[in-house]
Amino acid sequence: MPTKKFKFYVFNIKLQSPKTGEERTQAYEDLLKRLTDKRFYTKLNKNEAITMYPPFQREINGLKYFYGNIGKGISFFDEDEVRVLNNNTVGRETVDKDKFYKPAVGEYIFVPSIHRFAMMKTTNGLTVGDFERFLREHLVKFIKPEEKIEIDFEKEPSIIEEIFEAQAVYKLSYEISYTNSDALPAQGELFDELLKENHIGKLTVNAQSDHDPEGMNIKDVNFLGGGIEVAKNNGVIKTATIKPKNGGRVKNISNQQKPLIQELELLNENENKPERWFQKLRGLYRTN
Repeated sequence: MPTKKFKFYVFNIKLQSPKTGEERTQAYEDLLKRLTDKRFYTKLNKNEAITMYPPFQREINGLKYFYGNIGKGISFFDEDEVRVLNNNTVGRETVDKDKFYKPAVGEYIFVPSIHRFAMMKTTNGLTVGDFERFLREHLVKFIKPEEKIEIDFEKEPSIIEEIFEAQAVYKLSYEISYTNSDALPAQGELFDELLKENHIGKLTVNAQSDHDPEGMNIKDVNFLGGGIEVAKNNGVIKTATIKPKNGGRVKNISNQQKPLIQELELLNENENKPERWFQKLRGLYRTN
């Protein structure tokens, strides 16, 4: 029996809050429920909008996950009436605000214990940027005044490897926020703890080398090497100017518009897709 493969994007949702443990996990679950209890829309352009639909809830070994659909299409959610041409006569029709025309449908899963959304990659025009815009616009509405929330789609890590392996790094610009107990290499973990201890919710670094032709020593400088490691799943490399490992011309690289694409494989047609997706995410982002 041939296997079936799906590709998906991952979104890291980080609630900066005094809540910890089960209380924090419950806070993530509450965010999703408030986001889907009523219909919210984000206008993507003059005609198109995106929304989320209420999910199914499942639980495995005490860990909950939520699985549902995303809709994108031509929408008049912010109109009461629209002008229409019918039999050579222009008139007005009352809008069905819940209706999408020429819809594109996608799937999502949310796992509160690892604070990750994932969205299936499709070929129907529903993009990682569309869903990110929706989450950024609406999740912030449901947090408390003393809390903050960071939302990042996870970036292609090969850019980070290219920086560490480069012959020389002449410029580096990155932006990060601290993790919610994600596993990190030693230097990244140390820097992550430094951010938390000093209540630094977001950090932007712009570094440039001096006259030395060998560029900056990023590996031994914690706010450079450690910051890049944190950026792998919790930030973005805005730009880096490097001399590549194998020589060649100096070049600029960035992962700002390069989402990480993960893959899900179903071994047979009877396998439970949402459950398998949940297990895949738990394997990728297990924190305990």
